[in-house]
Amino acid sequence: RLDLYFHLLIYPWELACGQLLVTEAGGVATDWEGRPLTTGEGSIIASNKAVHADFLRVVGEKTL
Repeated sequence: RLDLYFHLLIYPWELACGQLLVTEAGGVATDWEGRPLTTGEGSIIASNKAVHADFLRVVGEKTL
């Protein structure tokens, strides 16, 4: 069981199914900056709502 999943470079064909599964289960999936996902290449953070907000806050405090 995972509480959080992130991937820094993800392709659209890798993203679509996972995003659907996460959101249908009540989770949240955004890009690395907390924006809604798009169909282009990019990053993904997927988790439950509580962990997701905490992770975005911590990531925002750090420089990658």
